[in-house]
Amino acid sequence: MSDYTKEQIVGRGAYGTVFLCRRKDGGKNAQTCILKEIPMETMSQEERESARNEVEILKVLNHPNIVRYIDSEFQSRAIVIVMEYVTGGTLFDYIQRRKDEYISEDKIISLFVQITVALSHIHSKNILHRDLKTQNLLIDRHHQVVKISDFGISKVLNSKSKALTVVGTPCYISPEVCDKSPYNQKSDIWALGCILYELCMLKRAFEAASLPALVMKIMRANYDPPAPIYSENLRRIISKCLSLEPHRRPTTSQLLCEPILFSSMLPLYASIGAYVPSSNKRKAKNNNAQSSLIKSHLRSSKVFLWGDGHLTPRELPVPNDVGVVNNVLISGGVRVGTTDQDIVLAWDASVSANGLAQYEPRRIGKSRFRDVAAGQGFLSAITDRGVLVVAKAPDFDPQIVESFLGMDCTQVSAGPRHVIALTAEGEVWCVFNEKLTDITAVKHLKPELCPLDKSLNTPARNIFSGPSSSAAITETGRLYVRGRNVENRLMLDRPSSMVNSAESFTEVKLDFPVKSITIGENHSAVISTHGNLYLVGSNKHGALGDSFSSSRSVVFRELACPVSQVAVGIGRDSM
Repeated sequence: MSDYTKEQIVGRGAYGTVFLCRRKDGGKNAQTCILKEIPMETMSQEERESARNEVEILKVLNHPNIVRYIDSEFQSRAIVIVMEYVTGGTLFDYIQRRKDEYISEDKIISLFVQITVALSHIHSKNILHRDLKTQNLLIDRHHQVVKISDFGISKVLNSKSKALTVVGTPCYISPEVCDKSPYNQKSDIWALGCILYELCMLKRAFEAASLPALVMKIMRANYDPPAPIYSENLRRIISKCLSLEPHRRPTTSQLLCEPILFSSMLPLYASIGAYVPSSNKRKAKNNNAQSSLIKSHLRSSKVFLWGDGHLTPRELPVPNDVGVVNNVLISGGVRVGTTDQDIVLAWDASVSANGLAQYEPRRIGKSRFRDVAAGQGFLSAITDRGVLVVAKAPDFDPQIVESFLGMDCTQVSAGPRHVIALTAEGEVWCVFNEKLTDITAVKHLKPELCPLDKSLNTPARNIFSGPSSSAAITETGRLYVRGRNVENRLMLDRPSSMVNSAESFTEVKLDFPVKSITIGENHSAVISTHGNLYLVGSNKHGALGDSFSSSRSVVFRELACPVSQVAVGIGRDSM
């Protein structure tokens, strides 16, 4: 590293010394950078691997919100890494200087979005950071741009692995790390929630006088509520990231789809590297006006419906105070939508003077809902507290399934005339089936446990429903089905015989792991975890994608890109 001149020591880390330096050949305008010198002589083999790991990870990460790798050299006594110099110190220092002066919500969102986008880039490379904290986040001198640094204990995962080593800074480690359980990217999401909390409250979410007391707080998610000056949406993001169960925490992609964050992403990369100092009030005002305009535009959503006498799509009214509609369901006269605020809307139909249907939106219940499913004249939903409810048309008054109280429900799925639910423990329950002729007395429903196998030890990850059928998929991608096997849509046929139905869940023997299944009346579509599409069932009307495949066979359809979603029609409809 003879091309660089060391000017001063700016820090000492766990494995080395950090110098501020300049390139010798740059004169007065020489590039200022950081040189990290990691001595090798006293290091264990594990520590040497950690240092080499940081170099390899920095090489593959190229993002404006990640400290930029410049050069490295493996010397006989040390590893030297040259990185970008970020002028404003750490985010921890910035928070400490605020003392008791809260940071504005707009400022917090701007910084948090940058950290989340950078973490999304890291996770896209199958890398865990494992030590996200405010001390490892660097900020520029204008306090506008933040960058992730210090990848010394990061880990590269393959697509199916989970990390096992207990690493990280105690105040930011996740419950699964405390419990010495395997962990994945959701452990970084926990740390991200801790950072967001720290930005809001100017203190750490979890602090204690001793390590055992700290672990106890983390394992119970015991933290003071965020200050009421911040919006409910922002506080809800903290709560999601600090969920005790990893599967309840959002991914980085799901976080960035939150409207409160998404609106800040659009102007982000047009601004990074070109922030205007706060003294330039005229330009700052224009930038804020543009940001407000974008935010206002993105807070709206439109829902369209066609049919019921309308030959062209017709826009349905959406109230202004329910948030953005992000999903819609329609089944047998039920038209519902869910919003980013976990509100469920139903559109009531009536006949106008000209004989056409008209629709008025109505909020379903006063609760917020984490999942909703629609059937023939009813909907079933799970509240944000994990309570299962059923609401029947036309009133759609949610009624609690009382015999299911105490069960923490995570998913609900419905066919035209049945409902199944999934608990946090991975148990699948049949709430009611087609034999039930009247669902009015919801509180008297008696859900039935539907184990995937006789040992009761196989938990489900996702559940799906179709006409007279249900399906469940395990964490490893094993597929279980039950119901009527019309045209072998459930893939239960054997080489020597056809199977008409399965009364209990039966495993489908496939040579690939399954991500999802969509079950139609006479045919189904299966997507593998690799994004491959498989079609099965009746091919009378070419539903399997061609005119020559035989019905009841499983057909692989090779497409130009991986498949993420598929829809299956009824009868002659194609997929």
